Amino acid sequence: VATHIPGSKRTIRYDFSQDISFNKLTNDFIALPDGRLIYFDPEGESPETSEFDFNTHTWTSDIKRLRHSSRLHHNIFYNKADSCVVHLFGYGFHKYSNEISLWNESEGSLRKWTLDSIPPRYLSAVGLSDSLAWIYGGKGNSKGVQELGTTIYNDLYTISLNDYEIKKVCTTKSDRIEVAAADLIISDDNKTITALFYSPNEYPSHLQ
Repeated sequence: VATHIPGSKRTIRYDFSQDISFNKLTNDFIALPDGRLIYFDPEGESPETSEFDFNTHTWTSDIKRLRHSSRLHHNIFYNKADSCVVHLFGYGFHKYSNEISLWNESEGSLRKWTLDSIPPRYLSAVGLSDSLAWIYGGKGNSKGVQELGTTIYNDLYTISLNDYEIKKVCTTKSDRIEVAAADLIISDDNKTITALFYSPNEYPSHLQ
């Protein structure tokens, strides 16, 4: 674990001795607004969580995932409106997901449901404004089964951070097959979205 001190060239590293199988974890760690580092995995009936203790350099509970996740390459963010960690989409075992999971730490509650108005996908990009989560693109298909083919989506949705209402904003047109990286930058007036795009069918050794 590493912490960078803003405005300086200092980075503080915290080594820990626990054995964590990182090859079975993908994007399950999130830094909360209060500075805590949390591991959150909603795949089971109850969430598996752990918090990093910066004093003892340990995780509060062992992270013992036994197999690869069925929700890889998903999106995760913290919703200040309801104090929930939000986990959505993903891919695993030849299936695409359009499930959303909400974990409220203080209540100890986990809610899950399917986003029926958004086709199953993974590798989407998400950005937050004051009251909205903006979701762009990704890869998947309407049935959620990889054997039926893969669609590169160019659609843009919003999810209300207050009640999770979904609205489709538009479908963009592009002559190139491209996917946005995980994060979107939303302008203050919600009129401009900036993202880093890449070709999902090419594997160059450099990033432009």
